[in-house]
Amino acid sequence: RIDAVNSIQFERVGTHIQAGAVAVINDSGSADTFASAAETVKESSPLAMILVSNSPDALAAAAGKVADVRPLLASATSEAADAVAKTGKENNCPVVAQAESVEALAELTEKIKAAGVEEIVLSLKAQNTKDELYGLSEMRAVALKKTFRPLGYPTISFVGEGSADEQSAKAISLICKYSSIVVVETVERYAILPILTTVMNIYTDPQKPVQVEAKVYEVGEPSAESPLLMTTNFSLTYYTVESDAEASRVPCYILVVDTEGTSVLTAYSGDKLNEKVVAEAMKKSEVEGLVKHRKLIIPGYVAVMSGKLEEETGWEIAVGPRESSMLPKYLQEVA
Repeated sequence: RIDAVNSIQFERVGTHIQAGAVAVINDSGSADTFASAAETVKESSPLAMILVSNSPDALAAAAGKVADVRPLLASATSEAADAVAKTGKENNCPVVAQAESVEALAELTEKIKAAGVEEIVLSLKAQNTKDELYGLSEMRAVALKKTFRPLGYPTISFVGEGSADEQSAKAISLICKYSSIVVVETVERYAILPILTTVMNIYTDPQKPVQVEAKVYEVGEPSAESPLLMTTNFSLTYYTVESDAEASRVPCYILVVDTEGTSVLTAYSGDKLNEKVVAEAMKKSEVEGLVKHRKLIIPGYVAVMSGKLEEETGWEIAVGPRESSMLPKYLQEVA
């Protein structure tokens, strides 16, 4: 199972995404077995660790074995707060504060903080998903709008029931409503991918678009006679173009121009894509040495720049389709 968790890794629009932690749950109730399992996970996985047990003694035993990787200790309830906080402080580990209401959580975090633990994660043990979503939203609003520090910590949710599909849907709902960490039981890759995609979408800075390296990429095994296409370095644009070019089964080159991660129309509108930028990219990538012909295919949406681009480069500029989905047919006709 550890290997299954470690292997949950994907490439999405040029970005590597993967599971962030392994949760070790003390189902056996045995402190020794729990500690042994924690050691095994430490040796077998590079991921962060979350220790989950209702027993303060079991948490102490496991934390003592893996303290150097600073596992997250879950959970400190009102009854176990002193013992778990002591373990957290002694082993320099963050602690999960768990309560059934927002008010109780606020009191509990103050208690844990007073015991010397500064790194706290909140867990709202609600009766149902609706109450948990409402509670998470309330905590975030109170912490931010009223600067209420006792609730100004990351949150964690546990999703262990239902099918893989149901766990995935619930996890996504919780992430969208401010759950910082979501622990799921399933290790089905198809169920984890949409969860990680949601995290990526929410936590990607919109002012720093995901982008690929500006250079020439090969599709298939192109030759000196193969078509040369041009697009921008916005990841979604590039991977869409690459996928459609690959679907054509026509080997080709794709010249990716640095437009600071913006799409074709956005780059053109902001003057980040013009004849001088493209000419410089062609020179830098030494495309003259890749192909014998002197023909560059540009996106149909920037057909207006074809004239100036021909003057700037001396190359023949062919206007490709506006939509990338039409590339397979286009390449088959011009190749």
